[in-house]
Amino acid sequence: MNADDINVLNAYIDKLEKVAGATITDLDSYLSALKSRHDYFAANGCKVSDHGLDYIYAADYTEQEIKTISVKLEANRQLHRGEFEI
Repeated sequence: MNADDINVLNAYIDKLEKVAGATITDLDSYLSALKSRHDYFAANGCKVSDHGLDYIYAADYTEQEIKTISVKLEANRQLHRGEFEI
């Protein structure tokens, strides 16, 4: 989910499409594919996961800002630091 490297993010989305059996074309289909994987793991007994994150980044964005970011990422456009800072 690292948008800092668009190539890595696209490779992740390609893998997600395969394992989720979904076509990811926008933010809604991306979130739907993620939910299907969460549901899969829950149905198979997974209760907790550890992703080994060194840092958790969070910021408040409007729904429209998130969709704008998603469109840029889908078009393989690199985001620039501060571009969407609030």
